[in-house]
Amino acid sequence: MDFSRFDDRGIGRFSVNRLDTDLRQFFGFLAGRRVIATRLFVSTSDTGTGEVMPFYLMPTLGGNDTLRGFREYRFRGPHAILAQGEYRYEIWSGLDGALFYDAGKVANTRSDLNFEDLETDYGFGFRFNTDNAIVFRVDAGFGSRDGKHLYIVFGGIFRNACGRRAALKGCATATFATRSARSITLAISVFSASSSERRAGRRRRASIPTIRSGPTTTARSTRRTSCRSRTRTATTSS
Repeated sequence: MDFSRFDDRGIGRFSVNRLDTDLRQFFGFLAGRRVIATRLFVSTSDTGTGEVMPFYLMPTLGGNDTLRGFREYRFRGPHAILAQGEYRYEIWSGLDGALFYDAGKVANTRSDLNFEDLETDYGFGFRFNTDNAIVFRVDAGFGSRDGKHLYIVFGGIFRNACGRRAALKGCATATFATRSARSITLAISVFSASSSERRAGRRRRASIPTIRSGPTTTARSTRRTSCRSRTRTATTSS
């Protein structure tokens, strides 16, 4: 759990209090070769009378560690809730497969911060790990209205995630590491647009007029004039 106070010392319109809670629980069985990982993230904020929360301080959903079926920063709002679940199974030593499901949303008011009308996605992935941590992972997200996404990421989906040894006894963490850890995570996202979005993109490109380069034409005209001048000068000299 983390409480933050952002104080606007300029015009005094953007001061805000923000409270984030990030809970994770891991259940290991079959000698640690199977792990069920769960996560619940809730963020809420409060502003004074006549003040607003800057958009860059709002929690976001979408991307490699929240809603993996959506592009990065797809949803943004003063309040957010996210629930995630993964089933991990050992393929061989150092490599796990994973099936996951994500659900969450952002809200403008705290009263809308519930489990109704959530954005959802599902997918599968691979985890390259040691006994203590996930080193590298690949996730493919589907099932959203935002297309298909592929993420290649260094690090685990749940920060400070427990390794296989800890999963033998079960592992629980309650920490706030999301905002600080995102800056050191390398992710590659591949977005597959729907057919209607591709058609709209082609129409937008077709509506842009083509402008021919003026300097090229001017340079050609200058060269032609120079050649004619040299020809006249040679004729007069002869």
